[in-house]
Amino acid sequence: MNIIGQDKLINKINSTNIDDWPSSTILLGDVGCGKHTVLNYITNRYNLKQIELTKNLNQESIEAAYQRVEPCLYYFDAKLLSEKQQNMLLKFIEEPLSGSFIVILCDNRSRLLPTVLNITSDFSIYIENRDLLVRILSKTGYEIACKPEGAFYLFIKSLEDDAIAFCKKATEFNLFMVPSDSFGLKGYVRISYCVSSETIKNSEEAFKKLKEYYERSR
Repeated sequence: MNIIGQDKLINKINSTNIDDWPSSTILLGDVGCGKHTVLNYITNRYNLKQIELTKNLNQESIEAAYQRVEPCLYYFDAKLLSEKQQNMLLKFIEEPLSGSFIVILCDNRSRLLPTVLNITSDFSIYIENRDLLVRILSKTGYEIACKPEGAFYLFIKSLEDDAIAFCKKATEFNLFMVPSDSFGLKGYVRISYCVSSETIKNSEEAFKKLKEYYERSR
């Protein structure tokens, strides 16, 4: 999920293709600042069907959303969401809908659970992190499955046949990855870039040393 400043949002919408728009977004701003206007702008810009789920957020409505074929924008009002509903929303966020988007309207971040806020980042940082990580991995000689579009992670080819063992070895270099066999990409690992840009910048040397370790071991 990405928290985007109201003052820059329209420019972001106009300059971003739908494939690069984050699957989940918080529109953060004071009451009466025009969040609904921006919400409608996003809906029209990407030709989506707008559906409010604030009052009807339950397991049935979530399952129905996953079954719906047409691209939709599902939106929620943070001040009306209970703790239980936010936990349900968290699962909804973590398993993005193909071709559809989630927007939370919020006037104060304190209305949202830390578990929701902890997976948020500024949209511009999100794009920067993706491109920065791609550059670092390409520079250090890793094979990237494909450039990610609208997600918070990318896949690289494991440097050994056993992706689980590779992930374990990577932790010795303070690099944390997830084997991608269960995601349908056997022999690859998943790396999240939903972290600070500084963390990604500092990872370059670690990726380099990990690659050198495997080259020496051949």
